[in-house]
Amino acid sequence: MDSAIQGLEPSYRSFFVLRDIDELSTEETADVLGLTVPAVKSRLLRARLQLRERADAFLQTQRETTPLAYM
Repeated sequence: MDSAIQGLEPSYRSFFVLRDIDELSTEETADVLGLTVPAVKSRLLRARLQLRERADAFLQTQRETTPLAYM
């Protein structure tokens, strides 16, 4: 998971880390970054989507290389 987070675009990594790792509220994250709450929500969504895409790609690779492990 750490490598997936480090693989996030730097512009999205800070949003994800502050909100989901450091557990700041959306409002606190907005204050720290000097942005509006809607801007934080938008960028956090993009960060989470990037992580989901990476996880999906990883799982697909695992299924292709070890098909019996998923039966």
